[in-house]
Amino acid sequence: MWSRFLLQKAGRSTAAALSIAAFAELNRSSSLSEQRQQPRTLCDDGALEKRRMLRARQTIRKIEEHSSHYSLESRYKVDWKVPLGEGSFGVVYLGVDKKTGERVAVKKISKKHTSRRELQQELRALLLLRDAGGHPNICSLRENFSEHFYHYLILDLIEGCEMFDHLVYLGAYSEASAARLVREVASALAYLHGLGVVHGDLKPENLMLSSANPSDA
Repeated sequence: MWSRFLLQKAGRSTAAALSIAAFAELNRSSSLSEQRQQPRTLCDDGALEKRRMLRARQTIRKIEEHSSHYSLESRYKVDWKVPLGEGSFGVVYLGVDKKTGERVAVKKISKKHTSRRELQQELRALLLLRDAGGHPNICSLRENFSEHFYHYLILDLIEGCEMFDHLVYLGAYSEASAARLVREVASALAYLHGLGVVHGDLKPENLMLSSANPSDA
């Protein structure tokens, strides 16, 4: 199921992937506890909204600047007939790199959604992860295209199932498999936290496995 877009680095048979849509950037200037303790005023709200608008413009400018100069069609063959899944902002399709034959995920996002705060967080996290070099257990943004009324994100394709579905249909993991999966997810989270990014909705439904076999997933 691809009801959300998920994270995992391709090229390894590894554990679970984290839902990029649930990411939120940490405010480096003050802790969350400090923000709760300080009373907010109308002036504070106005300044906060201005900062959000500025960050939104910066994010869109960056995604436009990083867009590939050639066309999506020239690089990838995309099956537009049958989507892999649909989320709040866009639809995910199966794509194939015309040069290498590698299968990828192509996320199509209407530009009318680019002003939404949740999408801004998703795009910032993807760009930040790409700039930082990525992680073995986090899906990477390979490249992106900006054409007409849409943004197209090319990401690693995860062909396994949700951890939740795996648990429902196949039962609990062995102690060894569970320990390995938890270790790999913890490693991915530690990497994100080091970048100032936090996952806001960690649960089995938001983890993807690279294989249905628990010893390979």
